[in-house]
Amino acid sequence: MRKILIAAAALASLGTTLPVAAQESIAVPWRDLNLASPEGQNALDARIARAARKVCRLDELKPGSRIREPARKECYRQARLKARDDVALLRTTRQLGG
Repeated sequence: MRKILIAAAALASLGTTLPVAAQESIAVPWRDLNLASPEGQNALDARIARAARKVCRLDELKPGSRIREPARKECYRQARLKARDDVALLRTTRQLGG
């Protein structure tokens, strides 16, 4: 596993018709980071958060509103949870020499 993939698939599971971004997934590179260090872990978390915000279009608001759509917030939450699982798998694989 060379990259962590952030996908907007969470929207489909919500049964929403909310349009997803033109790019429905973003690969988040991590090979340049030292995941054994807190700095590397924080940098990866920041990359994942940015990718999830972009894929789920979290920063796009309805015209005339400052409120984020609940489906977009849920997409972001689900994307972060999935990425957290991917990172845990990545760490386990690396610890086992993979």
